[in-house]
Amino acid sequence: MRLHLDRLERRGGLLLRAMRSFYGSIGAFAAASSVSVLGASLAASEYRTPFAAFAAMSFVAGAIEFVAVVIGCVFLITETRLGLESMYEEAQLARGITSGK
Repeated sequence: MRLHLDRLERRGGLLLRAMRSFYGSIGAFAAASSVSVLGASLAASEYRTPFAAFAAMSFVAGAIEFVAVVIGCVFLITETRLGLESMYEEAQLARGITSGK
C-alpha cells in the first residue's frame, strides 16, 4: 500500500512538471513567433544589427520551445509507465482476491 501511495505522489509530480514544460513551450512558441514577425519586418530594411538580434532571439526561443516539449514528453512517458505498473499490480492483487488466495 505504501508503494502504491508513493507511486501516486510521484505520478502527480511528473504530471505537474510535464504541464509546466508544455505551458513553457507554448510561451516560448508565442515569443518566437512574435520576435520572428518583428525580425521579418526589419528584413527588407537597412537595419542589419536589429535584424540579426531578432533572428538570434527567435532561434533561442524556438530552441527553448523544442527542449520544453521533449522534457514534457519524457515526463508523460515516465508517468504512463508508473501508471501501468500500478495497474498491473492492482490487477494481480484483484486476481488473487477473486481466486481466493
